[in-house]
Amino acid sequence: MSVFQKYPIVRRDERCNQIYYENSLGDWCKSKYNEHGYHVYNETSDGFWWKRTYDSKGNVQYYADSDGVEEYLYLKDRERKIRILILDDDPITAMYMRSRLLVKYKDAFIETRQEPIVIPGFDIYMIDNQFGEAAMGIGLLGEIKRTSPSALIIAMSSTLSYEILSTMMNRGCNGIYDKANPADNESVFDLMAIHINTTKERIKDASKKQSPYIFRLISGFIRTRLYK
Repeated sequence: MSVFQKYPIVRRDERCNQIYYENSLGDWCKSKYNEHGYHVYNETSDGFWWKRTYDSKGNVQYYADSDGVEEYLYLKDRERKIRILILDDDPITAMYMRSRLLVKYKDAFIETRQEPIVIPGFDIYMIDNQFGEAAMGIGLLGEIKRTSPSALIIAMSSTLSYEILSTMMNRGCNGIYDKANPADNESVFDLMAIHINTTKERIKDASKKQSPYIFRLISGFIRTRLYK
């Protein structure tokens, strides 16, 4: 009697965190979480890995990977890189997308998450619609619009129905990345490039406005100390 393996193979820990994923091609991804349930390590079958640490509030504080990237994420706004978050329960697809984006946007910080949880503070969100059996795209879109209203939002899917697609676009989704045809998405990357340039200009302008205030603050502190 033949036994057919159902793919993808997904294993979870006692907290329901995804710790292993394998597709039908044999590509796999292993994940580790800390005692608070935060995702701290990922390793894929092609040798790529990343690790990260968190502060007491659950914000990513440090990131490093096998490509030699190191990021300290507590830097001030004017010093930071553009931040992109990929939400996809398929870590192989997410890693492929991350690698593709790094070729185009070398100075960006790109993070991947396997659970449908929105982390505020990113400039661009790429969200999968399907997480397991559940369609999560519309809910994720609403949460991003509420917590990061100026962010660019790209939905990723190979199975979006016209109804879901129309609803997402009407509620603020900026573009659709078609997973079924990854080579035919240049318009999405053009949209991201425009948003990245606009965001960089906004950060630069905010830095210029902030500098005189910081100077006055320091000068006032010095005068207080001198004449105390």
